[in-house]
Formats: sequence, C-alpha cells, structure tokens
Amino acid sequence: MQFCSIARRGRTWLLAALALALPAAPSLAGEAPASATPVTTVTLDRRGLNVGASDGAFSIHIGGRIHADGSWHVGDPGAGQGATDGTEIRRGRIDMRGTVGDEWGWFSEFDFADNDVAIKDLWFAYAGTDGLRRVAGHQKQPYSLAVEMSSNDIAFTERGIDNDLIIPFIDRAIGVRVDAWGEHWFTAAGFYGESIEPNKSGRDEGYGTAGRAVFSPIHDEQHVVHVGFRGAWRATPENDRMIQIRDETSHFSNLFVLDTDDIMNVSSVTLYGPEMGLTLGPVTFLGEYNRAHVNRSGRDLDFQSGHASVSWAITGESLASAYRIDAGEYKRLSPDNPFSLRDGGCGAFELGLRYAYLDVTDEDVRGGEEQALTSSLNWYANDNLRLMFNYTDIVDTDRARGLPSGSAGYEAEGMSVFTVRGQVTF
Repeated sequence: MQFCSIARRGRTWLLAALALALPAAPSLAGEAPASATPVTTVTLDRRGLNVGASDGAFSIHIGGRIHADGSWHVGDPGAGQGATDGTEIRRGRIDMRGTVGDEWGWFSEFDFADNDVAIKDLWFAYAGTDGLRRVAGHQKQPYSLAVEMSSNDIAFTERGIDNDLIIPFIDRAIGVRVDAWGEHWFTAAGFYGESIEPNKSGRDEGYGTAGRAVFSPIHDEQHVVHVGFRGAWRATPENDRMIQIRDETSHFSNLFVLDTDDIMNVSSVTLYGPEMGLTLGPVTFLGEYNRAHVNRSGRDLDFQSGHASVSWAITGESLASAYRIDAGEYKRLSPDNPFSLRDGGCGAFELGLRYAYLDVTDEDVRGGEEQALTSSLNWYANDNLRLMFNYTDIVDTDRARGLPSGSAGYEAEGMSVFTVRGQVTF
C-alpha cells in the first residue's frame, strides 16, 4: 500500500511538471498559443539557400558564382612574348550574407579560383536609418560605375582596359564607407587602408579616400538617365614610393600590352572623372572617363583612360528594370521567357559593343597607349545561367608614343582575343 501511494504521488508530480514545461495546446477552435516561439524557416530559390527566423529578426543567405573561361589569341606577337591560350576557372566564389535584428547586416565572399582561397568581401553594415547605410570592413571603394557593378552583371567577360588605370589604387580594401540615397540621387564616400592580404614585405600601408555622386532624374521600368562624378586620392607608403600601371590581353594570358615599369618617388595619386548611363527600352549606353594625376618628385604625370559601350537586348528586355538607385548601378538582365523546351521559352539574347582606351605615356614614362574594341553575344538561359562570347581587337597601340620595337605593346597591335564563358550564379 505504501508503495502504491508513493507511485501515485510520483505520477501526480510528473504530470504537473510536464504541464509547466510544455506550451498550452491550441484549442479546437484553432487559436494560437498566447506566446508562440519563433521557428526557423529554410527555403531554396533562384538566389540560393535562405535560412531565417519566422519573426524576421535573423537571416542567413548562401549563394555563389562560377565563371568558367576559355581564351584564344589570334596574331600572336612572336617567340618569347606569346600570349597563353587555354581554360581557367576565372571566379569560383561562395558568399554568405545575413541580418542581425532589423538594423544590422553582414556579408562575406570567398574566391577559390586559381586553386587558392582569397577573401573578396568581409564587412558588416548598419542600416537603421532610411536612406543611409554605414559599412565597415573589407569592401569595394565607391569609384566608377563599372567597378561598382558586379562581374555577374556587366555585358562583357572583363571590364575595359580603362579599368587598369583605376584598380591599382582603388581596389577592395579595409575601410569605412557611408552610402546615402533618395528617390533620384545616390552618394557614397569612404576612407581606406589597403587590402586584407597579409603584409609580409616590410612596407607601410598606404591610405586614401574615394567618393561618388549620382543623379538619376528618370528611372522606371523602361528608361534610365544616369549621370555621375567620382574622385579618389591615395597616398603611397613613405617607405615604398613606387607605383606601376599595366594591362594584359586576358586574365589567363599574362601578356602585358602596356607597362609603365616602376615609377619611383610617387607621393600620391589623384583620380577623377564623370560617368553616364542611358537606357531606352532594350538599349543601354554606358560611358566613363578617368584622369590620374601622379604627384612625384620632379615633374608630375597625367594619365587618362575611358570607355563607351552599348548593349541591346534583342529579345526585348530592358536593363532599366534592373537599375538600383540605392546603389547607383545596374544589376544583370533578367529574361522575360526563361529557356524551356517544354514551355517554349528561349531565354534572353544580348549584343554588346565597347570601345576602350588607356594612355600611360607622359614626360619620361613611356608606358604606351592602347585602344581596344570588344563585341559580345550573351545568352541568358534564366536568372542563374549565362553563356558569353566576347571578341576583342587591339586596334591600336600607338607605337609612335615610345613603345620600343620588339616589346609586347609594339607587337600586339592587330592582335585579337576570343573568350567564351559559362556563368552560373545563385
């Protein structure tokens, strides 16, 4: 009897404990518990894998990109200077981004191309104020529409040769940046050190600032008018006053057409110039000009570069629908009818043409001048898959401006480069 009494009391205590630990069950009328605990949701869509709390307080998105390239040259400059033909994984990236609460966000992106690991982006941001974003970490600097646009989105496999005047000074770096925007304008400015790569050279780090302002009086589903101006300034380290500017025929080739060699005793470099964009339905025009003033002991130097391009979505889509005023840039074309043998969709087709030039000859520096014409044919099977075919002709290297006979730049005039890319993004 005593054992049975103890068992009954134990069962009563256990039932009472369970009643306190478990949430109340919903009634037959379907009423929800008074204090429901947020649950984790997992979804998979065209943009990648998404994990988040049901109340929206926290989220993680996992995405990435694969750019597989093949490049071939016609008009090789000769023995000992030939361009390299072949294939490569140009980019193989995994990215993760997320939110912490309603006001904080973060982003990380790692590139596994070249059978190596490189950190591209690693930053966090505060966006608790409408129309204002503050970013700190390893990130892009706000200079140039072409630089700000992702390689996933531009109409060509590579940015123009004019970009080689910019990247040595305003590539990704550790710093702070503030973006602000309204209905018809966008501005961004930041202060930066150098990249996230370990400093094993014994040199001090350089530092600099960059800024960009954009005005877009018109941006709707079919039309965009975009005008902007940008500027950047960068100081070289006191114990390494050297810079070098050069460009290669393709990322894979390592054949440098223009090369200033080492420019010594440089204290700072100032970059500035305008940019423009115009979208009229399926046709988009883009253009940029850059001027670089090199401050050094002795006579200063002035270099310049620029490009003008036009793209046409022959299947009728408009890049205007992909324009983002809160970033002052275009995203990529999205096909109205994704490719499908079952449904009859053909995807989107795009034609592009770009003229670009780079001039790195001034005073005693004989880096040379180059002009290149690139045409492109792109097929967007859907929002995630794109095939690209580019043909670039080096129309002029301006041998009269000092390129020595027998140099790669002297011999490269008339060379052509054909590049094909398979691109997957998610």
